[in-house]
Amino acid sequence: MPGLHRSVKIIGVIRFIGGFARFPLITLITLYFYYIFHLSYLEIGAVFTIQAALSIPANLFDGFFTDRLGRRVMMIFSASLILTSSSALFLLAYFSAPPIPFVIAYIALGAGSSLQRPVVSSAVTDLTPEDQRISAFSFNRIMSNAGIGVGLIVAGIAWDIDPVIFFLVNVAGAAVETALFVLCIPESYVRATGYEKPKSILFSRDKFLLLISIYLAGSILFSQQWLTSIFPLYITGHDGLQVLDATLLYSLNTAVIVVFQPSANRFIRSFGEIRAFALGTLLFAAGYIFFGVTSSLYYLIAVVIVISIGEDLVLMIPQLVVSRIAPSERRGEYFGTNSAINSLSFSISPLIGTSLLFIFASEQQFAWYTISAITFITLLGAPFIARRVEENAKSHEMESAAKET
Repeated sequence: MPGLHRSVKIIGVIRFIGGFARFPLITLITLYFYYIFHLSYLEIGAVFTIQAALSIPANLFDGFFTDRLGRRVMMIFSASLILTSSSALFLLAYFSAPPIPFVIAYIALGAGSSLQRPVVSSAVTDLTPEDQRISAFSFNRIMSNAGIGVGLIVAGIAWDIDPVIFFLVNVAGAAVETALFVLCIPESYVRATGYEKPKSILFSRDKFLLLISIYLAGSILFSQQWLTSIFPLYITGHDGLQVLDATLLYSLNTAVIVVFQPSANRFIRSFGEIRAFALGTLLFAAGYIFFGVTSSLYYLIAVVIVISIGEDLVLMIPQLVVSRIAPSERRGEYFGTNSAINSLSFSISPLIGTSLLFIFASEQQFAWYTISAITFITLLGAPFIARRVEENAKSHEMESAAKET
């Protein structure tokens, strides 16, 4: 993707480092809570729910200040918080601290990551024309998943040696991220002609933004369950697989995402965001049935390949839709609002998954059948949402044409 702005490419490198050093902590810490701290399924779900719930105000405040203080200030602030909390997490693990301070440090790390999402999306949108948005967002997604794939392998190996090793890797990654933000990413926000200072609000009142964000977040709440704590707990407990098997399956997921993302981009351009989103969601719903049917690692590999293609069609859609409808002087507000709604979904998601494992304690495969059924149900709203997106796109084109004349 040679035509992308230099800063977008550097952000891609930062996303690679974050994927490598930070994302695998979700799997590692889930297992750390269960096997080291001996927390129950519901306690683990509660921890991840609290972390995700606190990301809601973090997203809103980041969007608010991104439009007022600029992109660079908020990037550096979020990276500094990530570095501080990562260092605390490593020290607590190294000195075998009790669960509560460890949980607090991990929640702070989640808040820092949440602060980073809206401002990075705003910066990428600033630096790319609309016809390059799919390429720009997919480049960052490919880089992130490439980092995740490598990081998961390292995390799985580190678990067998000493989990503290990967907490140190996370500190090193956070330090490099912070340095790149400070040294290599200039301010990207240029105020629009005729700019008026936006009203001091944290949460956007744009009805279309709220409609599309709530629908996408509601669907993702169930379609992305395998990316929460339910999956590693299920396959190491119910299926009897090893921790390294879990990290390798997630690593395979990232490899498939990287390979198929360009094809997914072409499909999204040809058939539209919501149709692509619906097809990806359908692949997830079908795949989860097989999670319940089989405990074979080889069959699970095949299922992961299928749902990874679905992920290429699903997870980038909220960013694309928001980048198109957000006014240039309010991008932080729009991305912050969308991220906050997504965070509300993700805050409930781990508790849903672990609660289903608890409810179906003797027949845990029914947790996946339940998730699959609800994911199928969310598809019923896709035709209505697709029509609204098309209507909004036509209205946007007419407004642009009127301004040009």
